Amino acid sequence: SSSDLLALASVQGVVAIYPVYIRWGPKCDPSPAPDPSNLPTDYTPSHIMSGIDKLQAQGYTGKGVKIAVIDSGVDYNLPAFGGFGPSKKIYTGYDFVGDAFTGTNTPQPDSDPFDNCYGHGTGVASIIAGNPDTTYNFTGVAPEAKIGAYRVFSCSGASTDEIVVQAMLKAYQDGNDILNLSLTDRSGWSESVLSVVADRIARKGKIVTAAAGNLQAYGTWFAAAPGTGTNVIDVASVDPPKFTLQTIDVIGTNYPNIPYLKTTPFNITDQRPIWVPTDVFACSAITSGLPSHGLAQYVVVVSRGNCAFSTKIANLKAVGATTMLVYNTAPGYELVDLTGINGALISQTDGQYLVSQFKANNFNLLLSFPLGQPATVDNLYTPGLISSFSSWGPTFEMGFKPNVAAAGAYILTPWPAALGSWAINTGTSFAAPLVAGVGALYLQAKGKGPISDLLAGLAFKTQIEQTARNLTTNLDDTGAVVSLALQGAGLMNAFNAVNYKTFITP
Repeated sequence: SSSDLLALASVQGVVAIYPVYIRWGPKCDPSPAPDPSNLPTDYTPSHIMSGIDKLQAQGYTGKGVKIAVIDSGVDYNLPAFGGFGPSKKIYTGYDFVGDAFTGTNTPQPDSDPFDNCYGHGTGVASIIAGNPDTTYNFTGVAPEAKIGAYRVFSCSGASTDEIVVQAMLKAYQDGNDILNLSLTDRSGWSESVLSVVADRIARKGKIVTAAAGNLQAYGTWFAAAPGTGTNVIDVASVDPPKFTLQTIDVIGTNYPNIPYLKTTPFNITDQRPIWVPTDVFACSAITSGLPSHGLAQYVVVVSRGNCAFSTKIANLKAVGATTMLVYNTAPGYELVDLTGINGALISQTDGQYLVSQFKANNFNLLLSFPLGQPATVDNLYTPGLISSFSSWGPTFEMGFKPNVAAAGAYILTPWPAALGSWAINTGTSFAAPLVAGVGALYLQAKGKGPISDLLAGLAFKTQIEQTARNLTTNLDDTGAVVSLALQGAGLMNAFNAVNYKTFITP
């Protein structure tokens, strides 16, 4: 009641009162990992674009650094981690919730942070410090660092502010040098309870990294806690130079599998024929040529261009279509908004082939949507540009957020064995751990003591911002500069952050 709050506020030593909210873990819609034969031998685009590979070539591995992953726990039996215990990579941890926590029932904590039902924390921890794996040419940023795994999300993804705070405090008390929180609370305020605690830990000299959020469409002033903490490194996402895409099997011809760009893979288990409208752009009402038994079981193929995607979708849905492939009008792939229909973008060449087969009355042609047969394609349009989902800052107090950007789209990582062992994920959740891993390389190089009169964690935050590359709206850097409220200081350059001699403060 209001009277109880007033009474509590009057107690000596009470500085602030916060409600305890239920928090939900980041939504995971991972794609199955590809056949390794479809990957190039240098498949570490997120490392290459941020200079991490150069630091690793100098011999930096994160040895001697401890990193807390406050997330959904870890499947520590994977080769990426090699077990759990004081002598292992996952050297300590704690489960604050148990498998069945819903946010309203009683948590069932224990000392085992194992996760085989959610996955998110396994991906995050592997990005930071996963062991090298030749299957996918994968290695974490700091493969000799130690991980403390603090499980705050149950199998359903439920948690609370209180639990996350407990995990942050335990991670600090356990002596971790770095804390990564790939989770968000859309508060917008630097005085959110998660932000306050994270900021206090950062002011003690620890590196604290957090995800900026994946809600760019909501507009400005949408920074999320705990990244809104003043000294927390809030990480935005940029697109990588390559995409690993799921593919469509073209049955009835010798045509190769067709890659498609979609944030989550198609969940279609049957084989389906294609249909193409007379107006291949689908910009006008469809009144002729429809199959007698409707379009629900067809994949409709249309061309990009001549009208908005929403118009195409409305015209197709008006005649019963449920699944759409839009083919590009230029080479390559880029994310497009197909909200309202089960759709994806395919290449210009592949789309024109399907249209030609339809016009040639090839009724034997069917499409199937297998998982686990992806291909890697070049990202021609957005490599190194801010991802279309990465959230805007600043904080409601006009605080500088996000702070820096790293690759967060179509990231290949280990995943719990029960959920497939490998997966491809997208989101700022997978950009933040890149920065956390670079923090480990930085501490290995510079030491954990004060640097240029700043505590180590604050020195790293300063240097990672000062050496970042400013981003523009196009690939040749001739476009407008992207707002600092979207890119922060720019794309992280790990090599320069460690090797530059210049250090400017304050």
